[in-house]
Amino acid sequence: METREYFEKVMQDYNQNCKGRSLCKYCKEEAVDYDWLIEFKKSYRSNQLQPNENKKLGEGEFIALTVEENFVPEKLNDINFGE
Repeated sequence: METREYFEKVMQDYNQNCKGRSLCKYCKEEAVDYDWLIEFKKSYRSNQLQPNENKKLGEGEFIALTVEENFVPEKLNDINFGE
């Protein structure tokens, strides 16, 4: 079984059978290496992305936002803040 498939199977089993247990406790009781699982989980999202998908996420780029100064929603103007 491939590493990714094993990780997905363990996480699916945990989600279906956790019975109120933490992931750490589940791993101890089911003889799963908790430290490995956490390390793999950290890199799992990046492992799922294809090289061209990383570019879609804007890696190394940013989206410019425009902020209007002094913007106050109309409803807030009618609220008495204890004054």
